[in-house]
Amino acid sequence: MIEYLKQYKSELMAKDLVRQNQVPYMVGWVHRFLSLGEHEETVFADVLEKEGREDWQIRQALDAVGIYNSMFCQPVVEGCDAAVSSKAAVSDLELSFQFLLIESALQYSTKDHRAPQHMSRA
Repeated sequence: MIEYLKQYKSELMAKDLVRQNQVPYMVGWVHRFLSLGEHEETVFADVLEKEGREDWQIRQALDAVGIYNSMFCQPVVEGCDAAVSSKAAVSDLELSFQFLLIESALQYSTKDHRAPQHMSRA
């Protein structure tokens, strides 16, 4: 989890996603969210509300979690498993793309050398 938080902090600063003075708070909210073990944003918001947090703090916390999820979680997952990284998703996409290229090349080489229909220009 610490490695993800370090990467999250670096991305926030590198991409200038929030003001520099907000970075420690954003990282803190995400750390708190991940530490709960319950990775549902609504549950997290309820916990913060029961603690008496201000509305702006809850919004900031949910923004922090939303940015984190967009960086490190696959969008089809409800909540977020911190072990699912965006790197793994990109790797899967790259493999799928490579298989499509190989398949297209094989189709091209076994036919009469016309480009596959989905690759031809209209």
